[in-house]
Amino acid sequence: MPTPDNAAVKIARAVDRLAADPFPPRLQGLTGDMLTSVAPYMDWPMRTAIANRWLTGGLITRQLTNNPRTAAALRTTTAPTIIQSGTKDNVLPQSARAVVNHRILPGDTIASVVARDREVIGDAGVTVRPLPGGHDPSRPASTDSPGFKTLAAAIRATYPHVPVAPGLVLGATDGRYYEGLAAATLRFTPTTMRPTDLARFHGNDERVSITDYMRAIGFYERLIGGGR
Repeated sequence: MPTPDNAAVKIARAVDRLAADPFPPRLQGLTGDMLTSVAPYMDWPMRTAIANRWLTGGLITRQLTNNPRTAAALRTTTAPTIIQSGTKDNVLPQSARAVVNHRILPGDTIASVVARDREVIGDAGVTVRPLPGGHDPSRPASTDSPGFKTLAAAIRATYPHVPVAPGLVLGATDGRYYEGLAAATLRFTPTTMRPTDLARFHGNDERVSITDYMRAIGFYERLIGGGR
C-alpha cells in the first residue's frame, strides 16, 4: 500500500528540480574581464561582439553556456553526485538522501546557494543543508595588484606570444587557505592545456608533457626572481 510521500520519490523529484533549473549565468566579474583582455587578439567578428557586450551579451552568454567547459565560468554549477534510499526491494524507504555538488561563482555564497536550492525544490518535507567542509568562493584578486603584475611578467617571459588575462579557476585549490595571510591569492598553471589533456583530468593517463614540465621550471625561476 505505497503512499504518495515515498521518500525515494521525494528526493528524486527534488534532485530533478535542481538539475532542471540551473543558476542563471552572469557575464560580469572575472569572466567578463577575461573576455575584455583577450578580445584584441581575436578575429574581428568576436572582437566586435565582445566590445559591444551591452548589445551582444545575450548571444555571447548563450554561446558560452552551450559548452560545459565555459558554462562553469558563468554560473554556480549544480551536479548531483550521490543518491541513496531504501534497503530492500520490497520495503518502502523511510528516508532518502542526495548530495548535490555546487561550485560557487564569486558573487554567490553558501548561504545564498542553499536558500535558492530550498526555493527551487519547494518541498518542506525535504531538508536542505550544507555539508561540512564547504567554503565560499575566493576573493578575486585585482589586476592592478603587485602580485598580479609580477605573475603577468613571469608569464610573458615564459610564453612571449601568449596574451595574459585574468580568469576564473573552476576547481578548488589550496590557495584558499592563504587568503587570510596574503593581500592577493593568485592561481596559475604554467602548462599548456589541450582538449585531450582536459579530458584526462582525474582520470586515466593524466600527465604533464616533458616540454611543459621543463617550461614550468623556467617559469617558477622567473616568478621567484620577480617576474624577469
